[in-house]
Parts: sequence; C-alpha cells; structure tokens
Amino acid sequence: MKRLIAALAGTAVLALAGCGGDDESDVQAFCDQAQEAQASSASLAAPLASGDLDAAKVAMDEVTGQLEAVADEAPDEISDDFEVVTSYNTNLNDQLQQAESPKELSGVLQEVSADSADVEEASASVKAYIDENCGDQSS
Repeated sequence: MKRLIAALAGTAVLALAGCGGDDESDVQAFCDQAQEAQASSASLAAPLASGDLDAAKVAMDEVTGQLEAVADEAPDEISDDFEVVTSYNTNLNDQLQQAESPKELSGVLQEVSADSADVEEASASVKAYIDENCGDQSS
C-alpha cells in the first residue's frame, strides 16, 4: 500500500511538472513550474499514507487543479503522456472526493492502481523529458 501511495504521489509530481513550450524561455518556465509542482505535490503523500481523508481530499483536489491548469501547455513531445497522467489523476480525484472514510480511501487507491501501468509509462516519459531539459538551471 505504501508503494502505491508513493507511486501516486510521484505520478502527480511528474505530471504537474509537464508544462512549457519549445523555445528557451518556455523551457525555463517549464523547469520553474516543475520545481513548484514538486514542492506542491509533496503535500499529497502524507495524508494518503496516514488515511487523513479530509487532508487527502484537499491535497488531491489542489494537485488535480494544477494538472488541469497546465495541460494545454505540455510540450508536444510529452503531450500525449501528459494527457494520460492528467486523466488518471482526475479520475483518482473524482473517486477520492466521494470517499467517506479512510477505509473507502484505501479502496479507491487499490481500485485505481489497476490502471497504473499506463500511467507509470507515461510518467516515465514526462520524467525523461524533465531530466533531459531541466538539468542544472541555476546559471
């Protein structure tokens, strides 16, 4: 279960980072957004792991909102993969918002894990794009 929670939180981190464009300033903006997304989505893992339903709902809703806000900006190379991850997170959020107990939260996480293979592959593509294009941006 902890592995599933970590994977879901990781998927959100990678997907949230998927915004930007093709020229140098857009890549820099993309990389900046990737950093912000990683910081923001860190709030998702703890409530999922602890079973804090209310905090999990708030955190997941925020993460999903960020995903949906940047979906149109995903670079062409990863736009299809980004769509897979966004759809998965939207579905997870919809189901999570309907959960009424920590037990239901656990059930939601188990149910959506059945679809995680495609999401993991898409997330890997997004991560590869980030690794290739967002190396050391401190200069």
